[in-house]
Amino acid sequence: MRPFRYTRATSVAEAVEAAMAGGADTRYLAGGTTIYDLMKLGVEAPAALIDITGIRELEQVSVSAAGLSLGALARMSDVAEHAAVRRDLPVLSEALWKAASQQIRNMATIGGNLLQRTRCAYFRFGAPFACNKRAPGSGCSAMDGMDRPLALLGTSRHCIANYPGDLAVALAALDAEVDVIGPAGRRSIPIESFFLEPGETPHIETSLAHGELITHVRIPRTGRGRASTYHKIRDRESYAFALTSAAVALEMDGASVGAAQDVDMLPLRNDGVVLAAHPPGKPGLRDIREQLGCGEQFGLGSLHTLSAVEFHQPHAVGAEGMAFHGEIAGWRGEQPNRVPQLTERGGIVAGERLDVVGEEGGDILVEGHVGS
Repeated sequence: MRPFRYTRATSVAEAVEAAMAGGADTRYLAGGTTIYDLMKLGVEAPAALIDITGIRELEQVSVSAAGLSLGALARMSDVAEHAAVRRDLPVLSEALWKAASQQIRNMATIGGNLLQRTRCAYFRFGAPFACNKRAPGSGCSAMDGMDRPLALLGTSRHCIANYPGDLAVALAALDAEVDVIGPAGRRSIPIESFFLEPGETPHIETSLAHGELITHVRIPRTGRGRASTYHKIRDRESYAFALTSAAVALEMDGASVGAAQDVDMLPLRNDGVVLAAHPPGKPGLRDIREQLGCGEQFGLGSLHTLSAVEFHQPHAVGAEGMAFHGEIAGWRGEQPNRVPQLTERGGIVAGERLDVVGEEGGDILVEGHVGS
């Protein structure tokens, strides 16, 4: 066992002060569901741990006219079953319920979930595997190895691993912001700017500066929360990370979609891409109006009253010629070939690039392409 210093902070100021005094190898400790595992595996070897679980002000979940505020220490299970979250933000509740196991959700925190590290096997299991996240400059074994759960887009020549959780995908659909405090004071970071692309420095995963501590996650009150859902494709129905997932939040105008401009492409993981709010730190995201060509070719009104769309994605999840038919207005659908989980409340599979290919019976036909 490697020795490390342990400090229990009772205030935010005390925690930040201890982190700065401890140096670059200091880590904050909340639920511990990730850091303990990585320490046992030898991936993380902090010189000091600062226990922040005694900072009671960070446990609160509050609702106001401005929206929802989640304390960084709020437990995933508590947030998932919070009455206001289930009523007004089902996408958030669903994303949390579909993560991990009940035991882990009872311990894991909102702030800690955002900071969990990749599940790439080459990162987690150390030598003799090269990993630029774990050992910068050593290479990336996943490039020519097991890459099924890793990223399809938003990668670099140094790393193809990705944030593995569900929470951030849902938060992106809701335009959430992350409040942090550090030696330079307080600031708020839009969720889409919180995570960094791997680029030349894949070991730097977030935009947090040294010593900065997440205090809250804020979700603004909009008309999109109630018409929202989260879908997750995984190898088993519980305690499994996503291969592909989607978070969708729509602002409804009666039975029609009133704010489809807030729905973007979500290039997420290796087995496909989905139609959803854009994920943090991913490139090539464009407004759905531009993707569908409805701003010019069909007019925005066509999208508002769209009753059915056909998306072709022949390369996703190995289903040749796979198509999905979904009624956006009623948010229903059927996926006859693969991925039955998408039909729980209706979901849409699409490609990274969408081409409007025609109109049939009042429906806009769109062809999606993966990796092109």
